[in-house]
Amino acid sequence: MEGGRLVAGRDDLGAAGEALLAAGALEVDVDVLAHADLAAPLAAAIAPPTAPGVLRVLARAGDVDWPSDEHPRALRDWLAEAAAAGGALDGLPEAKIFKVLGSSRHAALAAGAALPPPRVDAALLKAAAAELDVLEESDRGSRDLLRALKWPRLDDEAFFARAAPAVAAAGDPAAAVAFLRDLGHRAPRLLDGGDVGAVVPCGADGAGRRRAGELYDPAEPGLPELLDADRFPAPAVAGDAEAMRSLRRLGLRRRLDHVGVLASARSV
Repeated sequence: MEGGRLVAGRDDLGAAGEALLAAGALEVDVDVLAHADLAAPLAAAIAPPTAPGVLRVLARAGDVDWPSDEHPRALRDWLAEAAAAGGALDGLPEAKIFKVLGSSRHAALAAGAALPPPRVDAALLKAAAAELDVLEESDRGSRDLLRALKWPRLDDEAFFARAAPAVAAAGDPAAAVAFLRDLGHRAPRLLDGGDVGAVVPCGADGAGRRRAGELYDPAEPGLPELLDADRFPAPAVAGDAEAMRSLRRLGLRRRLDHVGVLASARSV
């Protein structure tokens, strides 16, 4: 025992822990073993270790909060090798071993974890990952397992619809610009719906957030002289032609209406 962890050794771990050892986990957290109840009931299933046996261990482990990606990654690598050798992967979608992008969390595929569409802007992907369980694909084990399962990617429309609340909450102008820039050609039907939430940075510093229909078009003559900066998209958005096309389709105001008149009067 060292620092609350059980150093790997077959005599120490017992049959249940041996499956994790065989999967490449060179040490096993004592708390994880205790929480997961990985003892005698599963011994027969995992000696010798097989992909179905290890997956049964993970199923019994349930909602474990892994302290790092060390052990889940070892399990992914081992399961990928087992699958390549013909091992069955029944139960893999329920295993909470897949890393969530941009965090230390892990998720099960069956719990709604998703692969993003290809070629998503990095800032947008980071913002979306704060709200969605977007899967990390940087290690070979994850890629091989997801490919073996033929796990689908979210299509563009589904991703952008689910990412919108995250972009609104993120407060990152770069993510908002990327979202609005790509929305028109990747998920145009969302533009036709008329509202994707308060995703638009506004004001001179981009600190505010409003819906497109609550803002005015800075390209319309006279409007910038009548209204405060927080009634317009932030400069980062206004300077991007594709983002502005999306905003205009989402209902960006292009003439001074009664709302604008009241706003102008308050600013005097």
